[in-house]
This record gives sequence, C-alpha cells and structure tokens, in this order.
Amino acid sequence: MAGIPPGLSTHINPAGTATPGLPELVDLISPGVSSINSDGELVPLLAESVPSLDRGSWIVRADGTMETTWKLRPGITWHDGAPYTTEDLVFAATVGRDPELSEFGNRSYAAVDRVEAIDPLTITVQWRRPFIDANTMFTAFAEPMPVHILGPLYREDKARVRESPYWTSEFVGSGPFQVREFLPGQSVRLSAYQKYLLGKPKVDEIDVRFITDTTALVANILAGEVSMSIGRGLSLEQALTLRDQWREGSMTIGLILNWIPIYPQLHEPKPAIIGNVQFRRAMVHALDRQQMADDIQSGLVPVADSIVAPNQPEYRDIEPSIVRYAYDPQKATQIIQDLGYAKGPDGMFREPTGEPLSVEIRYVTAVDTTRLLSLATADYWRRIGVDAQPLVIPPQLNQDRQYRVTFPSFELVNQPGGAAAVVGLLHSSGAALPNNDFRPSSTSFNRSRYMNAEYDALQDRYTATIQQRERNQILGQIVHHLTDQSLLMGTVYALQPQATSHRIKNTAVGKALGLLLTAEAYRWDLE
Repeated sequence: MAGIPPGLSTHINPAGTATPGLPELVDLISPGVSSINSDGELVPLLAESVPSLDRGSWIVRADGTMETTWKLRPGITWHDGAPYTTEDLVFAATVGRDPELSEFGNRSYAAVDRVEAIDPLTITVQWRRPFIDANTMFTAFAEPMPVHILGPLYREDKARVRESPYWTSEFVGSGPFQVREFLPGQSVRLSAYQKYLLGKPKVDEIDVRFITDTTALVANILAGEVSMSIGRGLSLEQALTLRDQWREGSMTIGLILNWIPIYPQLHEPKPAIIGNVQFRRAMVHALDRQQMADDIQSGLVPVADSIVAPNQPEYRDIEPSIVRYAYDPQKATQIIQDLGYAKGPDGMFREPTGEPLSVEIRYVTAVDTTRLLSLATADYWRRIGVDAQPLVIPPQLNQDRQYRVTFPSFELVNQPGGAAAVVGLLHSSGAALPNNDFRPSSTSFNRSRYMNAEYDALQDRYTATIQQRERNQILGQIVHHLTDQSLLMGTVYALQPQATSHRIKNTAVGKALGLLLTAEAYRWDLE
C-alpha cells in the first residue's frame, strides 16, 4: 500500500487525512458489521442483516424520530478468543460520542439519542431525527471496538485510548486475518484467523508493506516482491506500464467515486485574496482541466465540475445546479486585474507592496496522480501571472495535525466523491481550529476550515431527509453553493489501478466502486 498508517484504524489519524490503502487493510483485520458488495450495495457481513424500512428493522416515526435494529450472527469472536457482542458496539458508540476523543467522533452522532444492547446479539439505536445513513452506523463511523480491552483504559484515563499500543503492535480485530507483527513505517504481518465466522481463510499469511514511493512500488511488483496493491496510489501511467510489462499479474483500472479537488484555505488564508470568491473563480477559469484529464488520465474521466460525477444516479437531478467554469485564461486575468492587481515587467501579478502575488499548492506523493495534477495546476496559474509554488508535504509532517490544516493557500487531494461524501462536507463542526486542538472528527472533510451557518443548515437538512427526491433537491442546493462559491475546485475524477498476481485466485473488484473487496479476503486462494 502507498501509505504509512499511524494506526490500524481509520480513526487513528492525527492529521485528519486518509491514508491510501488503510480502509482496505482495516477490512482485512476488523471490518464493520456490513460491507459494500461488488454492485455497490450495503450487505450484511458480521450482522445477519442491515436495518431496512421494508423489513421493519428501520422505523421512521411520524414525529421524525427513528429506530434501527441490528442482529449479529452468533459465534463471532475477537482474535483473542473473546466473544464479539453488542456490548462492543455500544462501547464504540460511547467513545464516538465522547467530545474528549473527537477523532473517534462523527457529526452524525448528533442525531443519535441512545444506543442499547437488547441482548448479546441484538442492538437498537434510537435517533432524535431522521438520518439518511443510519443503516451504516456500525460500518461507516462507529467502528467496533473490543470493550474487554479498551473499556478499562477508557474508564481509567480516556487519553490512553488514543495513545494505546492496541492500535499498532497489540491490535486485536475480528476479521479474516489477525495482526502478528506491526513494524512502524515498514509493514504489518497478518495470519489467517482460524475461527473466522465466515470460514477459515485459504491464504495462511499476508505481509502488507508500506511503500509510499509509487515508482518503487511498481519496481517491486515487476520484480515479484509484491503480489498485490491495495488502495489508491498508482497513476494511470504506472498502471499502463504494469499492464504492458507484468506477465505474472494483471491490472484493472476502475472509475471510482473518488475525485481530486483543490481546497482553498478559507480561515486566515495567505495571501488574503484567496478569501475572495472572484479570485477563486478566476483560478478555476485558469485551468485547462480537459487537457489535464486527457494528459494525466488518458481521457478516461471527464472534468470534475462537481463532487457528484455524471455516472452516479443523483447526477441527473443535480446537474442544473452545477456552476461550471470553462477554461478561459483571458477571463481569469481580467478578473484578477479587476480586483486591483497589475502585472510587473516580468508578466507576473504584484501585490500592492510590490511583492509577487504568490500562492502555494500542497500535495502528498502517496498518490502519484496528485503530484502530476499539482504540477500542472501550478503551471496554468503561472501562465496567467500568479506565482504558484507546488510543495510536496514531507512524510515526517504528513500526520502533523496543525501543519496539515494550516496550509496557507491551496491543497490538492484525492478523496471520496459522490452523494455519500457530501454528508458533513465543509460543515463548520469539521473545522480544525486551535480551540479543538486541531482535532475535528476523523470523518469530517473540511480542510478549508469553512464556516457558514446557512450552509451548515443546508447540510443538516440534507442528512435528515429520507425521501430520495426531496433529498436530491437539497443536494442540488449544496452543489450549487459549493460550485458558485468555488469552495472546492474540482480537477478530474479518480481512477483506481489495481494490481493482482495471477497466482491469487477468487479476488473481486467492485463493479460499482472499482475497489478491491478485501472484506472478502477469506475467499482468496493461492495457485
């Protein structure tokens, strides 16, 4: 995988940034009670079923309150042999709702009234108000935790939960593979869990290596040192190299829900003009995003005008709401001139002080596509006279919370897209600020630190609207606000190159998401 996880959980993430390959790794060792199948549907895994309106396990009352019920499969155990029960789910929700452990939190908890274990296999959640993703709670944001291990730490000293070696060298999960050795910054060794509920895995051992240099990752695959990649990381160019040269394996290239936007800093930006919507609009007009899609993604994806892509079911309803920015460098230049900037003899815009109008665009190298897009973006901005400096985030600062959220100008990232990713996007509660120790919930996406009460209210209405048609109308309003205000500057949609050796059998790549389904790893076999 092309990322170095700070811990074996998507919550243990100091900088609030996603680690490439980590969700897939977590599904190998400790998946949620449900998972996404090949068709993109939520299906039961450790649960017998997921809450459903049709089956009566998801109840929406006339007053807007709700009740959801899960029934676990009997016989689930943690890797240390302890029973896996609904008390573990109650504990996960307790930690997630604790403001002193905000990284485990999620703004979705605001809709939860109480969580109750009816018996060791049955759990109900009472909701104060409607919430559209209520059936994903113990998969998407209340990551199950072993209460027999973490419960005593939580009761004695909450901070010890965050710092516990449980998340690295002492991890105990409930998935098809268990952790045998965790080498920080290098690898994690997994072995088959013999008593896995859904069947003993056929593969005995997996060595997951952390290789952030994707050129080195490609070399390792070609040399036979690596048999499979998990998570994003490889660029399309690298995938095509492997397709043509790797005789011992195959490549799939899926169009996934991810997109690659540029976040402007909206809390004390440097330079301050970034806070001006006209300037942000000019910066989007300056980008030939179609050429970027053609050059970097071989024309396999369209320009990302919105977080919801044209191949997604909600797109038809929200398309009229999208504010689009055609490539027009002359218009971009004129807008910046109208803001009071003039060009110097070198053709570059100057601040009133005489200094160049300069912006920084940060990116991480874990996904090679982001490097290519960042360099192209900087080049286009320089062409209109804005001094743009691309800056790769040093590995040693990748998990530094304060460094990551206080970027001065712009940051380009590869992140989840689609309607589901709109939940909480740029909500004020996700802004990392000094007063919350730069620790917003681990599932928030507010890198810009945008704070707008009217937009928050729109977000709250969206998550509380169950009826699909009405929900899409609100989604359209959100998309309009995001694009009209240029709060996120979409570049292109993401591709997911997946490398898999021919000797690994029974793997599945989701048709709907383009991702390797590691939650089904107990089915893998070796030739």
